[in-house]
Amino acid sequence: MSNSEEIQFAVIPNGEFQKLKNTINQMATDLNDLKKNTGSTSANEILTKKETAKLLKISESSVWLWTKKKTLKSYHAQGRVFYKKNEVLAALEKP
Repeated sequence: MSNSEEIQFAVIPNGEFQKLKNTINQMATDLNDLKKNTGSTSANEILTKKETAKLLKISESSVWLWTKKKTLKSYHAQGRVFYKKNEVLAALEKP
């Protein structure tokens, strides 16, 4: 058994590669726009699950899944779930 990693290459038709490249570029642009347009007056602004979903442009069930997977850190008070905006945005930058 070797400790070296195996690299595999796949042939992707040029049209499909361009679509993939365009999608990745659009996602990067959207992420940068999201970062720029989060003009919060407070770095520790508290968000509800609904507000977090709207900020990330995902469903509330996806917010729940991300929380369950520990991608997002949640805070609980009086039976409700909250998120810190700065932590939500920081989670987007993690690989």
